[in-house]
Amino acid sequence: MSAAAPATTTLARYLRRLLWLSMLPLLLLALVLAADALRHVRAADERAARLLATQLAGAIDGMLRERKLALEVLAASPLLDAGRLADFQRRAQVFPRRFGSALILADRQGRMLLHTGMPYGQALPALPRPQGRAAVPAAFASGHAEVGDLVFGPVVRHPLVAVAVPVLRHGKADQVLLTAIDVRAFQQRIDAAGVPQGWRVALLDSRHELIAGRWGPHADAASPGRGGTRLQATMAEAPWQLLVDEPAASRRGPWLASLAALALAIAA
Repeated sequence: MSAAAPATTTLARYLRRLLWLSMLPLLLLALVLAADALRHVRAADERAARLLATQLAGAIDGMLRERKLALEVLAASPLLDAGRLADFQRRAQVFPRRFGSALILADRQGRMLLHTGMPYGQALPALPRPQGRAAVPAAFASGHAEVGDLVFGPVVRHPLVAVAVPVLRHGKADQVLLTAIDVRAFQQRIDAAGVPQGWRVALLDSRHELIAGRWGPHADAASPGRGGTRLQATMAEAPWQLLVDEPAASRRGPWLASLAALALAIAA
């Protein structure tokens, strides 16, 4: 009886080894399939982030392009040539009704000559000068429509960005038409884009100052997220950038769900 025990123990050990050896290819296949599934999840997230960045950049570029075209049409008005600024201001009231932002005429010294939100002839403050890129000097220098960086409006007392178009006469500009867009208009576009829960979006000016977006209050929008997906889109109508960031934390849920399903399959 005692001599048969070692043989029984050896047979049980052999059977266990045989069982694990037979399961090893299945386990390796399951791990390969899990890695492939996670790779597909990451690729799908990157495609979604790229599509979101492209759509948002296109929508914001469209906003800026519409205002540039409207300003160029108004800059060609013969009322400006005749110096009939009061008549021009009355005719130009269609601009704020259409776009929701005031129209301003300014000279090379940065003095406001008219403001559609103020009575004509009333004393107006000087144009604010942003810390970074200023739309008015850039428009005078290039002779084309320009977009500036974030600035605090002296009339509305709110963060704005300016779009400026030079009033060209015989190839020379002594005046500029501009409008200041409230940053809340960009924020509304971002909020309406259906940004997935946990994802972050940032619209940055040329100094990497946050214009609008869904970003943490203490996050550095200029630095990439750790372990996440970062997509960057360059704006066509302004020297800005649009960032779409999927933090690793927002991806952890789908990954854990996939791993849990794999573990249950292995256990079964």
